[in-house]
Amino acid sequence: FAMSDNQHNSASFEQNDPRSSSVPPFRRENVGQQSGAGTDAGQGPRADSGDNTKSPRQAFLDYVWSDRMADWLLVYVKRNPKPYAKTYLRMVGKRKLSVLTWSFSAFFFSFAWFFYRRMWLIGVLLMAIPGLLAQVSSDLSNGALVAIPLVAGIMGKGMYLNRAFRRIYQIDQTTLSDEEKRTAIEDIGGVSYVGAILGGIMLMAIYGVLLMLLGGALPSEIIETLYTRPDFLQ
Repeated sequence: FAMSDNQHNSASFEQNDPRSSSVPPFRRENVGQQSGAGTDAGQGPRADSGDNTKSPRQAFLDYVWSDRMADWLLVYVKRNPKPYAKTYLRMVGKRKLSVLTWSFSAFFFSFAWFFYRRMWLIGVLLMAIPGLLAQVSSDLSNGALVAIPLVAGIMGKGMYLNRAFRRIYQIDQTTLSDEEKRTAIEDIGGVSYVGAILGGIMLMAIYGVLLMLLGGALPSEIIETLYTRPDFLQ
């Protein structure tokens, strides 16, 4: 990420390889030139600017809009950073942590996408909600199956970035060196291929059950099918 004339250049996400240096490059123009922003985050290793008159909330927001956060996000996101750079640009331009976006990956793969992006708790909740609602009403469960992909598609990237903001800020508040912070951010960021595979398998299983229900299969027949060992294992 970078910023010129109070706008971020999302191309920096594509042009900068987070593995190219030991610590993020802090030489770019400070994004916090607008009213209410803090000092250049690149001037020190800590997220705290030293202004004790700020509330914790304001200190956090100033850090989110800073070049230092932009640099660390390069390290955190790793794969396919361009759409997240565009979303971050919009957040900075509006000075809002919540903006409406769209992600086809999050829409089509819902909880599997959250597993891929290592947001385990959200993925588990999205996977469990339809089953829990089915205990109350099948209509509620069916509504959740429709709503969850839409919510994931609209809010997925924003949720991912907000999680990154909080975790990066917490690490940058510590007294670790930039080298150690980089390692810590790399460890908590990136993607999980194992999560993607497991989420994809579970997603296919759920879609399979739905197709059987649409085909007129009874729940008892579906359960029997799921517990039947394939011929090649018998």
